[in-house]
Amino acid sequence: MQYNFTSNLPAGDYLNGDIAVTGLPAGVSFSGGDALIYVRVRADGSGMLRFRGDGTQAAVTDKVVTVTIGGATGTFKMTIAPAAASHTVSVGAQVGTMTAGVPSTDNTVTFPVTTSLLNYGGQSPSYDLLDAPKGVDIAIDIVIGNDGKGTLTLYGYNAAAGTYSLRLVIDDVTSAPFTLVISPAATGAPTIASSGQPQNVTVADGGTATFSVTATGTGLSYVWEAYENGEWKLCSQFIVFEGMNTKTLTIPVAYSWLDNYQVRCKVSNAGGSVTSNPATLTILPSVSVGAQVGTLMEGQAGSVTFPVTTTLINPGVYPVTLTHGHGMQGAWMSASNITIASDGTGTLTLNANGTQIAATFDQVYATINGTESPRFTVTVTTITPDFTVQPKDAYVVEGDSKDRVFAVSITRATSSPSLQVAPGGGSTWYDYAQYYRSNKIKAYGTKVVGYMDAYYIPRSWNGDKFRFSASNDYGTTYSQEARLYVSQAPSKPVITREESVDPVFGEDREALIEVEADYGVEYRWQIHHSALGGWANINDIPLLDDNHDTFSVYRLWVTGWVFKQDREARYRCIVSNSRGETISKEFIIREY
Repeated sequence: MQYNFTSNLPAGDYLNGDIAVTGLPAGVSFSGGDALIYVRVRADGSGMLRFRGDGTQAAVTDKVVTVTIGGATGTFKMTIAPAAASHTVSVGAQVGTMTAGVPSTDNTVTFPVTTSLLNYGGQSPSYDLLDAPKGVDIAIDIVIGNDGKGTLTLYGYNAAAGTYSLRLVIDDVTSAPFTLVISPAATGAPTIASSGQPQNVTVADGGTATFSVTATGTGLSYVWEAYENGEWKLCSQFIVFEGMNTKTLTIPVAYSWLDNYQVRCKVSNAGGSVTSNPATLTILPSVSVGAQVGTLMEGQAGSVTFPVTTTLINPGVYPVTLTHGHGMQGAWMSASNITIASDGTGTLTLNANGTQIAATFDQVYATINGTESPRFTVTVTTITPDFTVQPKDAYVVEGDSKDRVFAVSITRATSSPSLQVAPGGGSTWYDYAQYYRSNKIKAYGTKVVGYMDAYYIPRSWNGDKFRFSASNDYGTTYSQEARLYVSQAPSKPVITREESVDPVFGEDREALIEVEADYGVEYRWQIHHSALGGWANINDIPLLDDNHDTFSVYRLWVTGWVFKQDREARYRCIVSNSRGETISKEFIIREY
């Protein structure tokens, strides 16, 4: 019977006098697994109590049992169920040989087990071993299959030779006695053939190293030793090893300081011992490169550095070979010689010749003293402004008005973009305002956007190229070029509306005359004045004001003072394009 417990006891094995058990039912005794009484407490304070019945125990319910371990006392209730008459357990003949005096849990034999119950479903039942000699115990859990069959595996650790009668208990049902034979130790010492000697091992820094030995003989035990400070000592005295008492020794993490480390194995049995040849561990040199320090700018010569850590490379100055992936040498990058300090550290300096483009190079590696580093990343940054949205060609009809032409989006600019024009699609660029000198075109923008508005677009602009420029402290970037395509109007301007909006009344009032036309590019207002003797352009006359809004609307403002000077004056608007001109009706302003 087994009972799990938890405690605040320190981890370890508690033996004999550390343990006291009282209140057990008759026929039940405490067992640590063999004649030695012990309890093992795990690191989390948990453990297991095991009890065995001698076959005379009676059924009992909730019998209070007191257990003291290492001075800590606790109680639990034990229940022994009545024996099921229909349940039987039988153990077959021994399979394999257990050898006396072997200090290894690999010294095992097996027995076939058959139970009358078939409901274990491949699980492990409650079990116990009775009458076992010192050093003999169950090696692994007994698993009973759906057919009621399983295997009992026993190990012998320094067990004495002899023939023993044992019993197996499964779920409180005890088997008939079965026989365990522990053979005397072999009298011949083990041997190791040349093919069984441990071999030298080479691994990368931080890798796993494994050494194995193959010996001939019975009842073998293994002890691995390491050579340090001029003498051979047990491996366990230096670092963490796995399998120090087995035929295979493993170093889970082989650090660089273990380079040229030597190990050997001593194989023993009752007849003597033999020591293997030594095997040497070799750790390969390593180079690791850290993150980039500094900035490389696109198209500019410069340098950046990277921290470097090496192992097993002697201090000194070494040339560096740089490769940026696929076996191709980086044409724009080179590396200065590197100085490796006594602690294995150094600084890698990468030099750019100014032909590099903005990109992330993530397959770069460095070779130092014949040792290649893992891949690391070199970043080249665009510092000048960048147009994330480029201008597109625009298509309009002569006389159209269009806003947000050639729209762009910009990053890293420190001011609004500037608009330039190359007339006729040529190669000479001008500032748009200085070239056109017209209120028909206007550029707008901020640090992140730019566009152009155009009004009454003339046919003469057809084929002109436009571009934006954006600047910051690192330089100027130009957008792509875009063309303005202006198709000829289908006819001369067509006047669609003519009206006088407000009459004049007194000297402090104004009259508004409006003319609206399709396909209009140019316009002029005229006045027929008695003093002029005919029609004259209003632009040539003071105190009159003509202007135009967007979308083909032309306006003339006539003040009351002007009206007073000539009450019989007449007004008209002439609208023109490449196909001709159209004259509006004449307006006469009357006082109401």
